[in-house]
Amino acid sequence: MRTRRLPAIIASVAALTLLGACASDPETPDAEKPGATEAGGALKGDVDLWVYPVIADEVQHRAFWDKHIEGFKKENPDVNVKVEIFPWANRDEAITTAVASGTTPDAIYLIPDQLANYADALESVDEYISADHVKDILPNVVENVSIDGRMVGVPILTSSNTLICNAAAFEEAGVTEYPTTLDEFMALGDTFKAKDIYLSNYRGAIEETLNMTFYPYLWQMGGNVFAEDGSIAFNSPEGVKALEYVKTLVDKGYSEKDLVTTTPAAEQTAIAKGKVACTNSNAPVDVEPFWGLENIKVLPPLKDAEQVAYGTVGSFSMFKGGDAKDATGAFLDYVTTGEPLKEYLTTSKFSPPSLPLALSTRVTQSTVKSRRPSSTSPLVTSTRRPVRSWVRSLQKSRLLFLATRLQSRL
Repeated sequence: MRTRRLPAIIASVAALTLLGACASDPETPDAEKPGATEAGGALKGDVDLWVYPVIADEVQHRAFWDKHIEGFKKENPDVNVKVEIFPWANRDEAITTAVASGTTPDAIYLIPDQLANYADALESVDEYISADHVKDILPNVVENVSIDGRMVGVPILTSSNTLICNAAAFEEAGVTEYPTTLDEFMALGDTFKAKDIYLSNYRGAIEETLNMTFYPYLWQMGGNVFAEDGSIAFNSPEGVKALEYVKTLVDKGYSEKDLVTTTPAAEQTAIAKGKVACTNSNAPVDVEPFWGLENIKVLPPLKDAEQVAYGTVGSFSMFKGGDAKDATGAFLDYVTTGEPLKEYLTTSKFSPPSLPLALSTRVTQSTVKSRRPSSTSPLVTSTRRPVRSWVRSLQKSRLLFLATRLQSRL
């Protein structure tokens, strides 16, 4: 998803009214349904949530969920929540298999591209989260988790991969001004190279996501991955220009050559040695252990024809096949608000989906000035919905072809 610099963020959004309860099976009393609200207002049922290592430290991640499952259960003793943590690798294949076989969990962590891909299998969350909760969510975030005017995800985080520079590397190279355009950035290559510092860290291995490698350059050149009708658009003059730019970075030794074909652990790269000047494919949390917080400079995206960066919204979605929808919705509302949300963001070091929390917590105090003017563009559902049936086959194969061709050219 693209993140574009805008003059300002709209600061308010109308509260959504809760919808009425789903129609009940006339043959089964509500209180006897899994996940139904009992006569006394209590919830019951089993909730299965699939998540991924957004909190990179496995011990911290598991501790977070154990703590807040326990907190939720104190208020809802008849609800049993199980959170399963899966690796990022091959997650779409696993989700697709679960959807096709009817073995989906009650809820799952998804980003906007996935919301569009699996929309037919997702339940609207509008009736499960409170109007006060929705009121605090940034308008552009609501747009990005909505399809056909209904929210299909409960946001828990936002992220934006802008330009991050290493102040210590700039000082070592004697560079006193940070670049604002792609041309200015490239012009610094020889200066840093003379000090054995890479200008950037372009990652070209097939398994890397193009969202954080090639696409930002394509977008900044004014290009797009797909056209409005879903057809290929990356084979445009802008796409060629972006490829030539990336190839220059590699050919001139401004980026680590090994990263074109391999994905070594961060500790084994020049990033860890403090020998990379700037990156647009890492978040501050990725480089903080190596550069130190005091050396991280979060800057606006570089500009050519446009000033664009990759950003996304992480949210929890409910599958239509779930047996405990009331209980699931209540747990998602619980964990994406208040202290659970604040702890999640502080631990994972991602940005909040709501402006009040962004301004009141330490999690984004160092970057909020750079990120507040940015807005994540909404899903183009008019384009995405008609192509969902083949987006995971035809488009995916074309993107794999693009990644392979990019690697071969570098």
